[in-house]
Parts: sequence; C-alpha cells; structure tokens
Amino acid sequence: MKTDFIFSKGDLCSRGNALTRNTVFTEFGKMGRRAGFSNVGYHTPRKSRGRVMFDTGVAIETIAHFLGLADTRSTMYYIGYGQDVQDDLTEEFSLEW
Repeated sequence: MKTDFIFSKGDLCSRGNALTRNTVFTEFGKMGRRAGFSNVGYHTPRKSRGRVMFDTGVAIETIAHFLGLADTRSTMYYIGYGQDVQDDLTEEFSLEW
C-alpha cells in the first residue's frame, strides 16, 4: 500500500497508517536486541555518528554544531564520553610541563 508517510507498517495491525513515535522506538529497540545490542533507542545512530566523528578527529565544536547542541561539554556527554574521559583528554593534551 502506497502512503504519504515516511514510516508505515504494512501489517494488519496498522493497516498502512502512520506509526507512532512509541512504535518506532519499540521496533528500533527490538532490531537492536536482535543484533546483539542492549539499550538501543532511536537516538543511538545520532549519538554513534557524533562519536565516530570525534574518534576520527572531527573537532568537538563542529560535532556540537552538527548535532545542534549548545556546548562542547554537553556534546561530549551526549556522544558517550563522560567527565573521566574529558579529564583524561585534558591531561593528555595539556601544554603544561
């Protein structure tokens, strides 16, 4: 069935109607668990993309802008680098002798 919706589920349950946000979240989580991951949500690809960008050397300011986040500290937390990693990076790249 062709619809104007980006997401539609072609089973008898939805009959081609738009999926709710909760259904998308639930189905995404199920796919993640089937793939062997836990705690997967629909923000996971967004967070992962930011993390991959950081790991490949993209400046955190650029990533923050790309993700629409206000500051670099919240961006580091969002992509999965907590305060301990931030402290390690600060120490590693410190200009102090």
